[in-house]
Amino acid sequence: MFSAGNPVAGIEGTVLGFDWFNALQEEVAFTIEQAPASGVLVKGTNTQLRTAIVAIIDNLTARVFTFTAPEDLTAGEGFLFEDSFGVIRETVLDTFTANMERTGTFTLEKNATEPMTAGDRVYWNQAGREVRNTAGGGSHVYIGTCRVSELAAATTVSVLVGQPQNV
Repeated sequence: MFSAGNPVAGIEGTVLGFDWFNALQEEVAFTIEQAPASGVLVKGTNTQLRTAIVAIIDNLTARVFTFTAPEDLTAGEGFLFEDSFGVIRETVLDTFTANMERTGTFTLEKNATEPMTAGDRVYWNQAGREVRNTAGGGSHVYIGTCRVSELAAATTVSVLVGQPQNV
């Protein structure tokens, strides 16, 4: 915590060195450079950090999430990118710009050994690229609710993606 100090009590105020200022500058620059549709620092423009933060928030909360594909992706498949789950909109190759829908009802691959019950919470297993009916000890990510009950042998399930967990 920074302190103004207290000269009467002999307590010096916080002295910030060049290393602290350099680190802060690099954090701000990195945020601006990594923001969607930004990427370039412009001298004399004093709104770049705000613009970058707004763009990041918009991208994280938007129905459609845009990102650089870390691998070849197929339209209609579920995908977990960092901490964001969605359904790929169009087939793209590795390193190309990809879009995924983060809310809506989708038919997704499911684990063929588990029955699914309409209204139940469902989870994504990224390793198996499938919907599961359990959290898998924390290895599966909550993605929404099952829309239509399916027998264990079924290979797909209708899922309402993007619903809060407490629904």
